[in-house]
Amino acid sequence: MNQIKLHQLKKNYENLSDEVKAFIKIHNFTNFKPNIGVFGENSTGKSTFLNTIVGNKEQFKMGYGETTNQVTVLYKHKKPYLSKHIEYNYIQADYKQLEYFNIFDIPGYGKKYSQNNLEVALKELDIVLWLIDSSTGIKKSDIDFLQKLSHSDIKVIVIYNRVDSIIHEIDNYKGIASDTEKINKLFKEFHLEKHLIGIFPYSAIKSLVTIVKEEKNVFSYINEILQSVLKYSAFLKSFDRYANYLSSDVKEYKVKFTKREIIEKLNLHIENISDSLEQKLKNNISCWDSLNPFSSKDEESKIYLLNSFNKFNKIVQEFNDLDFKNFNNKVSMFQYSLQEYKIFNQHNFYLPLIESKKIALHIDLNDLAWDSFWGDSFAEDVTYQFRRKSKIAIQKQVEVTFLNFNHYSSQLKKVLEQSTQLYSSELDKKLQIITIDIQELISYLIIDELKGYKE
Repeated sequence: MNQIKLHQLKKNYENLSDEVKAFIKIHNFTNFKPNIGVFGENSTGKSTFLNTIVGNKEQFKMGYGETTNQVTVLYKHKKPYLSKHIEYNYIQADYKQLEYFNIFDIPGYGKKYSQNNLEVALKELDIVLWLIDSSTGIKKSDIDFLQKLSHSDIKVIVIYNRVDSIIHEIDNYKGIASDTEKINKLFKEFHLEKHLIGIFPYSAIKSLVTIVKEEKNVFSYINEILQSVLKYSAFLKSFDRYANYLSSDVKEYKVKFTKREIIEKLNLHIENISDSLEQKLKNNISCWDSLNPFSSKDEESKIYLLNSFNKFNKIVQEFNDLDFKNFNNKVSMFQYSLQEYKIFNQHNFYLPLIESKKIALHIDLNDLAWDSFWGDSFAEDVTYQFRRKSKIAIQKQVEVTFLNFNHYSSQLKKVLEQSTQLYSSELDKKLQIITIDIQELISYLIIDELKGYKE
């Protein structure tokens, strides 16, 4: 590989690394930490690989054959809540990587670990690190494991391990590329292309843990690259949880009162306003005024009625505004919380706020009770009509308001879903594109270094 190409591959990795650092700076993983599980057939070097990832060669047991008989969960700060169907060995540790994800060391899926336990463990995970022994290639047990993944939405990072054992069979990184293409074909065959993050060659030779821990050489650089891929992948899953948490306030928003409650409360206000209206009409429109066709009883009455309508409409508007305002606050909070993530700005991410329309219930004043000429009868008849028609009008208005509100919130929920999915899928695509270059970079570095060891 020429130096120009190598420089470009390193530059692509550095861009990924910078993005990871930006995410870590603004994102709180604590309550949205994904679970990463390490899988592989018995004796694929899982423990050695895990020790390299956490930077401690003593953390996980190493040895020939299956050395783990239960799931070991490494976590920091907050213990993950898991199913009780299988036994877990919890270990609280202070590794930096555990700030971003929990690590599950899964027993090798050979004869000693039941398929039922394997399926239960998979349900707890967001990301799988799948180790394949390059010296033996894909086995039937690996195919069986891949089939189980097809029933989930788990993301998969393949670690093509023990490249040191086949170094004599390949001349350059293209030799590994042909091997990894076979794995790619398997994912396509099982329709798991969207699950695959990348396939990375690796070498868990016995001295590697010490090399990574104590020396600043190519292996520590490779380990750093894999750490960045892990953190990026963990962020994707963590962000999904975070976005779902934020949007749940909007998606699950319920109006403060039911239609029935609102109508009952407004009807109560109508009764109070009607009583007040009736009293004013009785007090201010005398029997003589009601009998006198030239009196101003109509105009005076209409003034009292208009005042009653204004008071009534103000109360209705307050009820109407209450839920719209609360709902909009939830939407604004969601949008504000995601504006830190720059990709939304690139897409002009914007959630329109629902408008609370001005409510003004109109009832034809000329159609109330102007045929009544006797004072008290006039007041009672006008008030009765006001009460009856106001209740009919408010019933219709509440129905329309709820219909509009439900229609808008339904549309907004779709926008929320589409926006967060757009964000996640774009990040996902970007990672998959970059990992092709990273795979090539690691292949070149690791083979070049291992050839040096062999010589």
